[in-house]
Amino acid sequence: MTNNLQGKKIGVFASGGLTAWTVAKYAKEKGADVSIYWADVGQYDEPKIGLFFAEMETLGIDVFKLDLQKQVAIFAADMLKFNACYEGGYWNSTGALRYILVKNISNMMKLHKLDCYSHGCVGGGNDQKRFSQYSKAFIPEIEEYLAWKDAEFVARFKNRHDMVAYLINAEVSPALVGKDTESTDSCLIGTSYESTVLETLDFDYSDTPALMSVAPWKVTTESTQASIRYVAGKAVAINELPVSELQALRSANEIGGGNGISLRAVIENRVQDTKCRGVYESPGMDLLAVGLQSLRQVYFSKEQGIAFSKLSTQAGQFIYRGQYTTEQAQNIVSELETLTSTLSGTVTLKLYRGNILCIKVCELEQAAHDLHQRRFADGGHVWSNADA
Repeated sequence: MTNNLQGKKIGVFASGGLTAWTVAKYAKEKGADVSIYWADVGQYDEPKIGLFFAEMETLGIDVFKLDLQKQVAIFAADMLKFNACYEGGYWNSTGALRYILVKNISNMMKLHKLDCYSHGCVGGGNDQKRFSQYSKAFIPEIEEYLAWKDAEFVARFKNRHDMVAYLINAEVSPALVGKDTESTDSCLIGTSYESTVLETLDFDYSDTPALMSVAPWKVTTESTQASIRYVAGKAVAINELPVSELQALRSANEIGGGNGISLRAVIENRVQDTKCRGVYESPGMDLLAVGLQSLRQVYFSKEQGIAFSKLSTQAGQFIYRGQYTTEQAQNIVSELETLTSTLSGTVTLKLYRGNILCIKVCELEQAAHDLHQRRFADGGHVWSNADA
């Protein structure tokens, strides 16, 4: 890894967050030819992203923008089908996003003939590991510049407060408020929250202002019903309106978030096998997952259910650890595709203040009816298929 940036062409994966912003300005200051690669992933944070773009223009840094909302939604649909969440029901929003970003931006970076790439993910953290692993898979010919291993960078920026002080000016100050003590990462899949207080286990996280949802105790509406049609494990209609993957996730986020499907805290085993509390929300994923859970109950045999549980857990771990491109992960995906190909039907859900109930399942394939055992349909004195 080079620390001499003079004359190097360096591309920075950036969302407008504090650290990537600092890395970009620092690299430019050191004589690098810097480009920013920014993606619209349906993020709910960074409302003042325009100030970041304007500052890059002032610094003479090109910004390449990509719309990856569709790609995010397609990957989210696969995660839902496979139930590939991580510990505590965390929907892998950050791990999935690193895979999507590197996979879809890598070709542009190759075309631009970069010497190095960089990003703003914290040194030694989950996302730094994910970026490194996916970049080895998709752009092995482009060298990685890790600011955390640049002695001069580390000496100059000892903390996030130093970064804010480095970047601050009258034009950009509104975009930097609070960034020295807190951080968010957001896309259509979900939003994660980190801060000085949130990583303290005895701090009550429940009143953290959520970007995608209303807290259950603040919901003022009565119960809401949502009808979701699934075909082969993917939502294809919501409330009888056909939907693409992107439309499904947007609609589910709106329905779930508005009905109190909100924050959760997970004390998770991190990539380096340390532990930290993460605070997350994924209202649309949580909503769509309940419907699929009902269909798995309808269609899967005991053996299939056990196999699915094991495979889905492994898939979630691979996404979390930044290993989704490995042969082992893709073999698991193939097995899950086969298992979930039967999951078709319409599920009606009732939502009320953070609760989701499956109240009806219909329009099932014949395979589900073949397994259905009844008692009262035959008079109540004997089960159908009693000798099965």
